[in-house]
Amino acid sequence: MASRWKSPIKMTAKQVLFDYKIYDIPVTAIPKVLQGESIRLVDVYVDDDSCGMYCIVGNGRMIYVNHNMGQGRRNFTIAHELGHHFLGHRLNEYCRIYRSLNISTHRKDPQEVEANYFAACFIMPYELVMPLFNEVVSTLGFSKDNAINASDKDQLQASQEVIKQVANSMMVSQEAAFYRLKSLKLLKSQNGFSELNL
Repeated sequence: MASRWKSPIKMTAKQVLFDYKIYDIPVTAIPKVLQGESIRLVDVYVDDDSCGMYCIVGNGRMIYVNHNMGQGRRNFTIAHELGHHFLGHRLNEYCRIYRSLNISTHRKDPQEVEANYFAACFIMPYELVMPLFNEVVSTLGFSKDNAINASDKDQLQASQEVIKQVANSMMVSQEAAFYRLKSLKLLKSQNGFSELNL
């Protein structure tokens, strides 16, 4: 059973998709959402682990995103920062900084975890991921609607292919696709993303 905190966040993401009439790949609608929420997107050039930042300055709302990231990671970061906005998170002074997921304190911050979950639900909704998953696994000869196991050497190649297809179709990083498939219980893995050799 999903944690109780996940349900309202998933519903918030669904509501945003509904309100903005987003029925296809959500990443392509991010500019429309930013405009509708009066949020300005600003690229910054930094060489640290910062991914993005959501700020409110006076009456203005801004999302700063590190330009040095790949496009898939950038898309997830913008959705993460939108999560802070739509979930009404408390800002540190006037900003929330989103750093690399490798920082252990970041993974424990409830608001960062919630913003990550919002981002996953928003840009990789179940309704789009599930048919894509079924199509890929049936093409590879596996049973539809059943999880595949990345820890099983006989299913490793199928796992890699599903991750790549979801990442490409949803326009996110393969790492984001891996974690989304795991959270939807479509992918089992005893190892982390880095061990998949993608």
